[in-house]
Amino acid sequence: MPNRTEDIPITLGIEEELFLVDPHTYDILTDPSSEIFEECKRTAGPHKVVREFMRSQIETNTKVCSSISELREAVYEAREIVINATRKFDVAPVAVSIHPFASWRNQAPTPLERYERFAMTFQDGVRRFLVGGMHIHAGFGNADSRIRVMTAIRRFLPLLHALSTSSPFSEGRETGFKSYRLSVVGG
Repeated sequence: MPNRTEDIPITLGIEEELFLVDPHTYDILTDPSSEIFEECKRTAGPHKVVREFMRSQIETNTKVCSSISELREAVYEAREIVINATRKFDVAPVAVSIHPFASWRNQAPTPLERYERFAMTFQDGVRRFLVGGMHIHAGFGNADSRIRVMTAIRRFLPLLHALSTSSPFSEGRETGFKSYRLSVVGG
């Protein structure tokens, strides 16, 4: 068993939730064409591009990678899939934690059984869930390694949270928070 964190074999992947907007007004498209998603699926290659909880969003998932350089390339590839597909339909993808002026009241869940169950179960808790994010997925060999790495990362959580502050606006107003996304997700 490895004794040092850097000796632990790891796999990495990145998931991004993007808003689909009108490139002229930057407003969210409440029900973008399903052809965008079909085009992404057709051209995804080793990556995965799927509908997100809200109809106005799209989610990319990179292939599983074994190095940071491979992951960087995979993120660019996954983004390029969405950029190319949306451009064909005069739509633009936007990576933001919270859209600065769109209203959650105008949004609807994607009509998939999984999301409909989610909406029914959590009701008002997800109606305001107009948030995007980037999630880094990391896989480790065994439970002991995972615990050691997670324990080592804990001391960096305040720094990681500070670096993630990207959503001071919501529904066209300044919220008074550097990261209002945390209030929406946690509240």
